[in-house]
This record gives sequence, structure tokens and C-alpha cells, in this order.
Amino acid sequence: MSKIIAVDYETYYDADYGIKQLGMDRYIAHSKFDPYLIAVSDGADSWAGEPKDFNWAALEGNTLLAHNKHFDARVQKEMVLRGTAPDVKHGAWHCTANMSAYLINQRSLADAAQGLLGVTLSKEVRDYAKGKDAAAIKADGKWEDMLGYGRSDAFHCWELFNKHGHKWPQHERDLSEMTIAQGTRGIQIDVDKLKTYVVIAQSALQIAEAQLPWVKEG
Repeated sequence: MSKIIAVDYETYYDADYGIKQLGMDRYIAHSKFDPYLIAVSDGADSWAGEPKDFNWAALEGNTLLAHNKHFDARVQKEMVLRGTAPDVKHGAWHCTANMSAYLINQRSLADAAQGLLGVTLSKEVRDYAKGKDAAAIKADGKWEDMLGYGRSDAFHCWELFNKHGHKWPQHERDLSEMTIAQGTRGIQIDVDKLKTYVVIAQSALQIAEAQLPWVKEG
């Protein structure tokens, strides 16, 4: 019988290397890319550890959840490409962040858990992990804290869907999948033409500003 399993990855990041600085594509393709922890939960049992120790067969044929599927699915795909994870044949994969955005206009797991479950989640462990890989976290004696953090995130992702998934209509789920697919595919840009148009736009802006009476008057 098919199960619903939440999947959550923790990856290395630091002050200069993060999605906000690089965007998803360059972050995933970077030499620093390191998904050092995977956490999963089916509601009854939760597990977290290094990907090399995970029983990947547990995902076969099951429905997956992630709170920000765009990220977690990209991480898993990159791991397959790099040969650090098998190509698991799972069923549907739903994004509970998109579900939460539809239900209460909040995307983060902390906000979703607070608004939909009445649970307060701490991100202190994740903040601590900035600039640290698995070896450094273990050396600090914080590995069990990181495992607990991962299990908690995976469980609450599962619980969000378990308690509120029925409120998420199919057309919104389809829109979620389309949006994630479009974001992953991206768009093609004529870079040379774009640079030319930027110069034209800046010139037009300067001409327009110069026509303002208060600019003319200094």
C-alpha cells in the first residue's frame, strides 16, 4: 500500500554561498554543494541521517511531500546526476509550502506550522549550521541536535498535509506543479540584446527625468 512520506534535505551554506546570493541553478551546480542530511517522516516514524545511510527503497512507489519542493526535488535530482543517490521511482510529489500559501498566504515552514498547526518551530539549529558541514557539526557535538531538527521539519511537513491537504483543490495542486516546473526550466534570454536594451532604457530614463520642471530648475 502506498504511503505519504515527507522528505527534507539540509545542505551546506555560508555567507557567500547560498540560494539568495546565487539563485537555485548556480547554488545546485556549485562545487560547494553538499546535501549532508536527509530527513523523512510518514507520520508514524521519522528518520534523519546522512544520505549514504538512507534506505532509498523506502521511497519507491510512494507519494512524497516537501516544504518547498522546488528546492528538495532539485537537490535530489542533482544527487542522482552526481551518483550520490539512486533514481527512485516514486509517485506524486506535493509542495506543502505552496499548499500553505494557498490556505493562509504564508510559505515558510515556521509560519505554516504556527498558522495551521498551532506549533512554534525553532530555526536555531539551522542558523547554527551556517558554514558547517556534517563533519564540523559532529565535531561540535551538535549532530544529534541536527538530526532532531531534520526529523521535526519532516514530521511537521507531513502533518501539514495530513491535516489540511483535503482543503487544497486539484486545480491548485496542478498550478503548483506547473509553477515549479516552469521555475526549474527557466527562460531563455538573449543576453546581448538585453544589455543593449538596458542602455536604451537608462538613456530614456535620463531624458525623461531631465524634462521634469524641478530637475530643470536644479
